[in-house]
Amino acid sequence: VPPLQVISLRNERADLHQIIIPKQTAALQNTGTIIDSDIMSPAYLSVFEMIQGRVAGVWVTGSNNNYQVRIRGSLQPPLVVIDGMIFRSFDDLSLHNLLNSIPPADVDYIEVLKGIAQTAIYGPGSGNGVIIVHTKRGELENDLD
Repeated sequence: VPPLQVISLRNERADLHQIIIPKQTAALQNTGTIIDSDIMSPAYLSVFEMIQGRVAGVWVTGSNNNYQVRIRGSLQPPLVVIDGMIFRSFDDLSLHNLLNSIPPADVDYIEVLKGIAQTAIYGPGSGNGVIIVHTKRGELENDLD
């Protein structure tokens, strides 16, 4: 058993003007992909079809009744976030049912996060990647004039 060591902490004043925050590297910036509604066609029948073939490293396989999504070769489905609500512990069928319940016309844009640096905010379940779906929202018109 090693002997006990005494550790003492001392305060040092740091000037905030001396702190340098590094820019994100290109590796961190390229891990997320946004599929914008401007390039989405109304001809899509599901969210899976919107993702399929548009994001490097994302495999969407299957048909209308059973789609599977894999990000960067993972063996499990990705974590899904819809309008800020996290859906965890999904198998392929549950993921299929969840994403198929969203009409493609209601989708504003989709984000696909593949890198550890971006998915870490969503916790341990995000190791297989994260698909974030943002739906369209109504706008308030102010015609009180």
